Parts: sequence; structure tokens; C-alpha cells
Amino acid sequence: MKKVLLTVLAVLGFVLAANAAPQNFGTFNITVNTPATIAIALRNAGDVSDYTAWAAGEVALGGSTTMATAQAVLVKNTSNVSICLTAFATTPGGIWSVGSTAATNVISIGLYQNNALSSLTTIPATTLSTSDVTIASHIAVGANKYIGAVLNLPTFSSTGNTQVISVTITALIEPAS
Repeated sequence: MKKVLLTVLAVLGFVLAANAAPQNFGTFNITVNTPATIAIALRNAGDVSDYTAWAAGEVALGGSTTMATAQAVLVKNTSNVSICLTAFATTPGGIWSVGSTAATNVISIGLYQNNALSSLTTIPATTLSTSDVTIASHIAVGANKYIGAVLNLPTFSSTGNTQVISVTITALIEPAS
């Protein structure tokens, strides 16, 4: 790309120099845009290893469980731009579904987010759906966010089989305000 740009500039310079009458073309500016690189690292709360899964344990139907701070996800913005995070939940291959409140065969899951692990649950959880929901915004380059979860189980389940709940977190370039 650099060779092509230099060749174009050399041809432009030649064309401008070939003009017999001097002319004022004003200012000629070249702007090189560095593409945004979006990258996040999902680490465990202590930043010792990559985050894998939350073992929520056994919870009774109609009950709920909140992720302990030691089980939280550390999201590290390793991008070269500010980002926001969105998330959605699914129940792949199961009969449970995701809803805004728990009901028969319906779970609800919320995500907490905070800059400080010790204050993780002080901000109300954002309830997830099967579509992207913004869970955190204005995460500067090099900044971190901690994310925790609260899971509300169905009030009744028509299966005794293990159900999988998947939460997908996506990093996006922070929209201009």
C-alpha cells in the first residue's frame, strides 16, 4: 500500500510540476488512518489464567445464584480504541429458553459490571436476552472491567437433563457520542 501511495504522489507531483503557469492549489493534506484493532482478553478474576466457565453448582428450581467475586470474569481491553461490550445468552440444545424473568422452562440471567472487583455487584445487573444488550461502555484502551453474573432458574422444568447456558460477550468500537 505504501508503494502505491508513493507512486501516486510522485505522479501527482510530476503533473503539478509540468504545469507551465504557477498556480496556487492551496494545502494538500494526507491523512493515514490506522485501522482500529479490537481485542479483549477474558481472564479469571485474579488475572492468573484465561477464563473458561462458571461452575454455578446445584441450584433449586425457582432459585437463583450469584457468581462469587472470585469467579468473576476480567475483561481486559487490549484494543487500540475505546470499546463497549454487548452480550446475549442462549441455551444450546436444551429445552430451557432465556427470558426477562424466570418461568416454566425459562431462565433469566443478568450481568454485573464494574471497574473494581470489590464493588462488582453494587451496580444493578443488566438482564440478558437472546439479542445483544450493551453491558458496559466507555472502556478505554488498556482499561479493565469485571463482569459477574446472577442466574435465576426456571420455576418449573419439564426435564431433569443437564441444561447448558451460554453467554457470548462481544467487543465493539465505542460509538461516537
